[in-house]
Amino acid sequence: MKQHLLRKILYFQYVIILTLLIPQFIHATKLVPLDNQSDDYFGISASISGNYAIVGAEKDDEVDTNSGSAYIYQFHSSGWQQVTKLVPSDSANGDYFGCAVGMSGDYAIIGARYDDYTYSNSGSAYIFKRYGNQWFQETRINASDRESSDYFGQAVSISNDYAIVGAYQEDTKGSNSGAAYIFKRDGHEWIQMA
Repeated sequence: MKQHLLRKILYFQYVIILTLLIPQFIHATKLVPLDNQSDDYFGISASISGNYAIVGAEKDDEVDTNSGSAYIYQFHSSGWQQVTKLVPSDSANGDYFGCAVGMSGDYAIIGARYDDYTYSNSGSAYIFKRYGNQWFQETRINASDRESSDYFGQAVSISNDYAIVGAYQEDTKGSNSGAAYIFKRDGHEWIQMA
């Protein structure tokens, strides 16, 4: 049985995926996006789930300067192939969408720590879902107690029906004490639990 291990190479514009055939690694794949440009920071974040991988490019200028993007790859018999490039529907200058990524089954979560939803740099995270061969934005999630410069979305993870998002400068317990928020999927909604 093949297993894939993702190794992040930060700031070098590529990602290496190692394929594991028990008991040793036998193959390495270097991922480079089809539209790679200087200072996109492709590889700033990466995650893998089954035959899919997601890689963030937080400074990609797809929509505006440093708006960010994330790339989805799928493993086929011929190797890893780029499937699509994700950007949120409300992408804007300096959001840094792709600063953090996570993947579980048909779901991907992408952080945008500098998103200005309600307040400057309060941050957001976006859930995308795969239907067949297509990926669609399902929702944007935000902290219920968001404030300016919380940087919600700096860290993200998703597993089955749960997602967790970090906001390392949230101030509830003191200046920049930080917080993490857990969300649970209910149909197409993601409800904040903690």
